Amino acid sequence: MRNPNTFCKDCQKPLYRRPSELKKWDNVYCGICKKSHMKEFAISGNDARYLRYIKMWKNGEVTGMKGKYSISNHIKRYLLRNMIISVVNVSGVKLINLQIKYH
Repeated sequence: MRNPNTFCKDCQKPLYRRPSELKKWDNVYCGICKKSHMKEFAISGNDARYLRYIKMWKNGEVTGMKGKYSISNHIKRYLLRNMIISVVNVSGVKLINLQIKYH
């Protein structure tokens, strides 16, 4: 095992990294802390894609469809978060009522 030359930014665990790696990165993490930061990055990346897609949908740049008959998952997520959906059964016929949530 090599002598540690740096420390994990989160848990302060002593680590060895090549000098070339230390020049590239400002923040050095151990394996456990690195995994937790990767999850945060993935979540924020997905949210950014979601918001970009919704903006394009509102501007009419994309249809919001997935294939020929299905609605995009981004659109479903948007509607579930921003709409009040109530389904009423009137004499065997389902009526769907959509209302915008006001935050």
